Amino acid sequence: MRDIRKLTLLLLVVAITVAMAMVSLSSCSGKSTAVSGGAAAQDTLAKILQTKKVKIGIMPTLPPYDYLDDSKQPTGYDVRVAKEIATALGAEVELVPLVSQNRIPALQTGDIDLGVFLMGAYPERAKLVTYTTHPYMVQTIVMLGKKSVMAKEWKDLHGVKMGLVKGGGGLVVIEERAPKEAVRSYFDDDVLQENALVVGQVDIIHEDGLRAIQLIE
Repeated sequence: MRDIRKLTLLLLVVAITVAMAMVSLSSCSGKSTAVSGGAAAQDTLAKILQTKKVKIGIMPTLPPYDYLDDSKQPTGYDVRVAKEIATALGAEVELVPLVSQNRIPALQTGDIDLGVFLMGAYPERAKLVTYTTHPYMVQTIVMLGKKSVMAKEWKDLHGVKMGLVKGGGGLVVIEERAPKEAVRSYFDDDVLQENALVVGQVDIIHEDGLRAIQLIE
């Protein structure tokens, strides 16, 4: 793989601050009101306390928050938080790997009881799942691209090939602001979009600020 430092730089134009929620309790009823979501969250907690088992969704492709270690086991900050939650609940934990676009469906169908991952706290999503009362961090999303992409404003992305993660952080904002003429390619996870940038399939991607710095280094 070619040296990514020769291919990319941080574009300072497109910084987006997104509130991120740590835990989303499942809305098993499938209803789309805040009240039913809260009631479903209570039902989920009661089930966990009764069965002493909890299924927690993670995203193992977003280091340093979640990733696989040398033994292919999930690790990282969010994984540690998930295990601490299970311990506090007195429950045996099952970690369920997910990608951005299937996080909410997994909560709605009961495939997971709760999720510990970076996820934008948008009003429309709050109709489907229950967030923690307060987001646990504010994440900066940046656009990371080839040195040849000289962009200072959104309009400068006209005709640029953009790599986007389905359901990824900041995607709602990017879709609203990027020009319609920007060519969009959608990927299932961050690793796939990063690889697409390195091999030249796309010119620019959206990325967590910390991860972007890691890639450049």
